[in-house]
Amino acid sequence: MTGFKFMVPYLQDVNSSSQKGISPLIAAVLLIAFTMAAAGLFSQWAPNLLEDIQEETSEDQRGLSSAASSSIDIAYSKYDPNSGNVSVAFRNRGEEELSNFTVTAYGDTPVQKEVDETLGSAEIATVKLETSGKPERIEVSHQSLPISDEFTDFESGDTGNEDQNDVSAPEVKTLSAVGVNSTNATLRGNVVSTGGETPDVQFKWGADEASLDNTVEIGAENGEFSEKIVGLKSSNTYYFQAEASNSAGADTGSTENFTTSSVVIDGFEDGDRSEYTVSRGSYDVQNTISYNGSYALHTNSDSRSDIYSTSGLNAYPRPGDTFSIWLRQDAHSSISVGFGGTGPRDWNVVNMVAGDNTARIQVMDSSSTTTLASASPTLSYGEWYKFTVSWGEQGQDMNLVVQDSDGTELANISASDSTHNTGGIIGFESWGGSGGEDRYMDYIVK
Repeated sequence: MTGFKFMVPYLQDVNSSSQKGISPLIAAVLLIAFTMAAAGLFSQWAPNLLEDIQEETSEDQRGLSSAASSSIDIAYSKYDPNSGNVSVAFRNRGEEELSNFTVTAYGDTPVQKEVDETLGSAEIATVKLETSGKPERIEVSHQSLPISDEFTDFESGDTGNEDQNDVSAPEVKTLSAVGVNSTNATLRGNVVSTGGETPDVQFKWGADEASLDNTVEIGAENGEFSEKIVGLKSSNTYYFQAEASNSAGADTGSTENFTTSSVVIDGFEDGDRSEYTVSRGSYDVQNTISYNGSYALHTNSDSRSDIYSTSGLNAYPRPGDTFSIWLRQDAHSSISVGFGGTGPRDWNVVNMVAGDNTARIQVMDSSSTTTLASASPTLSYGEWYKFTVSWGEQGQDMNLVVQDSDGTELANISASDSTHNTGGIIGFESWGGSGGEDRYMDYIVK
């Protein structure tokens, strides 16, 4: 600290004739004034100095206390010579919650990775480092506290610490799917126990419970995890299970399932047929008779009438889909439901003839019609019947199931043909007699 220097005036005999000075009394007064000013300055500065020293001492004490109650150790480490990756799991052995770690692999080229993760007491974090070769040693350190752990001389593919015995296989549970609609669903799982090492998790799923041939890999997770899958088929049941694995083993959760919702291709509830093109005869949307809702497509044209749609509806049948439609005939006539191909007289059809008790799968190719399969269910006038078509993935295999309004199966036939194997169209061909027979089509769903 800079000291205070006081200059005492030179004192001379007041009677001296050769020099002039100040009296001893005045000098004493000046000295007292200087002393009091210095004391005032010191009294203002000293408390701040003491406060700063006390704060620094408290910070040091807190740091030393935290360091004394904190500890890190490496639970295991593993080098994979095929990928060049080093997997390191480290644990908070202390009582204090820790975050922000640095993991360093020392070798020909040191590799360092910052881990911004918070670990409570006894919790474990796992990290992977890409190295150019097997490291000589691994070090895990805390960015703020003087705590760390390291090891050396581990074998390729083996763990480097004896603490690996603390690691056991994880435990995982499959949770129910959420957000299910006609094409998407979110699968969920929960890591109930990490086994001392954060596991990698994934989902296996598929439409066949015996063969879950789709895999969604997620990565290292602790607690609940989820994954959204898309591109599913409407009105289909899917199965899935959660899986978790670490260096000590693996676990598979139970198999759960969900069913995607259906898509209404057209229920005709808009009251019009603006999405359709009538290429022959006439059709209207009426509200006198319907299977579902208030409206249904209707025709009573004599001879043949054709209608189709390629745009504007909610969806269209495509290879791999299963779709259904309700049909009704009030007198002897014929209704054909067309899909695939380009339109009337050039598509696949399923056909209903109530008067002849006939259900058929046919293919129309320009001017010719070929019946591929047929059945003879009892089909009555004035009754609704559900025609369900399952169209194979390649657009060749076709299956037709006919049911009455009670759900009783009346016919089940199959055929295969590759003439029309693309989707994007739906329509009808209908034949009447000379008496204006009413035919109704309603509630197309896939």
